[in-house]
Amino acid sequence: MKRVCALVGPTAFSAVMKRRRAGGSSHFDLFVLAASDRLVIESDTAVPPDWRLGCVIGRKAVRRAVDRNLARRIVREALRAAIDRGLKPGDYVFRARRELGPDSVKARKGPDRASFRRAMREEVDQLLVRHCRVSAPAAVAG
Repeated sequence: MKRVCALVGPTAFSAVMKRRRAGGSSHFDLFVLAASDRLVIESDTAVPPDWRLGCVIGRKAVRRAVDRNLARRIVREALRAAIDRGLKPGDYVFRARRELGPDSVKARKGPDRASFRRAMREEVDQLLVRHCRVSAPAAVAG
């Protein structure tokens, strides 16, 4: 499995977010900076990693820290899976744009939280498939 490095620092985030929004869903915005464009912007002599991920998930969009961490974890998992399906190298920033959390989908404890996780993962996968030309994930049985 290939490693996804974190996008660190305000300069790296602003370089990606200066670009036009690559796509959006009901809860996320996606910003993409291709690796070829990144090499022009960065003046470092070190070779940057192929894939870098940044998540902007603030308290206004997701109230509970548990849900913010869950959203970040799901985005990382989806990006790693997309890399295995042919995602092109670059910088990817996901920004939560509106209320996201189990309370927003009327979920509480138990199986509703699991359905919330599945729904969020499907939303991130669809965003990557639609706007980054990645093959769709295989259907999960169960």
